[in-house]
Amino acid sequence: MDQAGVIDVVDCCVCRVDTTLVNFSEMKWERGDITFLFIGKPNQKHSLYVLDNKFKVYQKIRYQV
Repeated sequence: MDQAGVIDVVDCCVCRVDTTLVNFSEMKWERGDITFLFIGKPNQKHSLYVLDNKFKVYQKIRYQV
């Protein structure tokens, strides 16, 4: 097995969380279809994405170190 291929697998992490609860206010739940997607790669500006599956839109969350 190629050593570079092993390093690529180790240096990346993906985590996905799906939820149907979007908000809670005035003692009422607001339902939705939201996905939080974390893609951890070295030297990456955007690693967290919020996807609204109902409206088919997404937003990149940028961070600074």
